[in-house]
Amino acid sequence: NKFHEAMIVDLSASGAKIATRTPVARKGEVLELKMILEVAESDETLNLIGIVKNVEYKQGNKEKKRLPLHYYGLMFQGVNRFQKLAIHAYVMEAAMKVEM
Repeated sequence: NKFHEAMIVDLSASGAKIATRTPVARKGEVLELKMILEVAESDETLNLIGIVKNVEYKQGNKEKKRLPLHYYGLMFQGVNRFQKLAIHAYVMEAAMKVEM
């Protein structure tokens, strides 16, 4: 098993969109995810399984200082109640920060 660093682009209790600098999977493959989310001023580590539902590659742009990125749309499998609550709390806290 290889580990790759990824950025969370979008997150919900049912899935996520992540971005990586290198290709990590193809549509239909299963990824094991380790997410560290700050919830209520505490870090929560979630180990999740995601099925790759969508794959997209975007070219970089030197003028705008954007790196080329690989995007993956994931659907979570077997998310337990605690994980759902942690993700929901994280999303709600992030939304409140944006509104301020």
